[in-house]
Amino acid sequence: MVRISYLIVKELCMAKTKAQITEVVAEVLAEIQASSGREPVAITGQTCPIGDLPDFDSLNGVEATVELADRLGVEIPGVNVFVNEKGTKALRVSEITDNICSGLPTQGS
Repeated sequence: MVRISYLIVKELCMAKTKAQITEVVAEVLAEIQASSGREPVAITGQTCPIGDLPDFDSLNGVEATVELADRLGVEIPGVNVFVNEKGTKALRVSEITDNICSGLPTQGS
């Protein structure tokens, strides 16, 4: 899991619902797939980008992490939010969103 500053994430999660953050994650993934010339696929909370998206790899994960930090207006100190902290397990979109908002109050889900 990528560790994100509690204060930064608390502010983010209070401003956006978990559903809105999930939507941003899905948008970023779809744009990276499209800009890479890959076929579009439906992206849901159960989608595991590394494995479910055609040719999406760890480099795309780094690109998407940087783009997510920019769009969400937060600093993400880890390299890739698409894998667990040890880098041994690819995460689903819902897990990525949970990690961003881990344990923080949101306006809804």
